[in-house]
Amino acid sequence: MSARLREIVRKRRLLVVRTWRGYHHLKSRPVGVAIVAATLVAIGPGKLLRVGYRSGLIVMAVLRLIRIFRSLR
Repeated sequence: MSARLREIVRKRRLLVVRTWRGYHHLKSRPVGVAIVAATLVAIGPGKLLRVGYRSGLIVMAVLRLIRIFRSLR
């Protein structure tokens, strides 16, 4: 097997593991997923994105969530 092919296989395995972790992370927090889903249904994804982009809150919220998730590891 060539070095390039080994690298591709390694990256694919890492991606599958990451996806699996994300699935388990969401599965273990059904209340949070339900709240986010209800918010999207009530407000609508388009309006939510427009409001978030205009106020800059979406960027700050995403950065804060990333920090929280990293601290949980």
